[in-house]
Amino acid sequence: MNTVKTWSVGLLVTILAILIAVSITVKKNNNSLLKSKGIIISGKIISFENAGKMGIEVDYSFVLNNRNYRLKRNNQKLIGKYLEYLRLKEFPLIILKDNPDLNKLLISPYDYQELNMNFPDSMQWVLPYIKE
Repeated sequence: MNTVKTWSVGLLVTILAILIAVSITVKKNNNSLLKSKGIIISGKIISFENAGKMGIEVDYSFVLNNRNYRLKRNNQKLIGKYLEYLRLKEFPLIILKDNPDLNKLLISPYDYQELNMNFPDSMQWVLPYIKE
């Protein structure tokens, strides 16, 4: 019986490791694609919702090719008590023109770092609202 439990735990750990590796690979590939083929437009934060350990869920909108989009993404770098200062503000949004679902709202230095981009001086005002 213990052998079955040990085997089951081992299988579960292996599956989780594979899922994590796939997730990291997909994220790196998406970031690489955004960096090489993305364009930067403006995205507007509409609202926020606490997503627990996943951070803050950011509800934002943008216009691409005369079409309005509204999406939600998690951001773990925002500080909850300061969110109201960021609501209805516009931020750079890097996006694939032919696949608007593949995008990244550039709020924190970490967002820029993930894409190997320099954090612009014009965004320094946001630093008090970001976790380090």
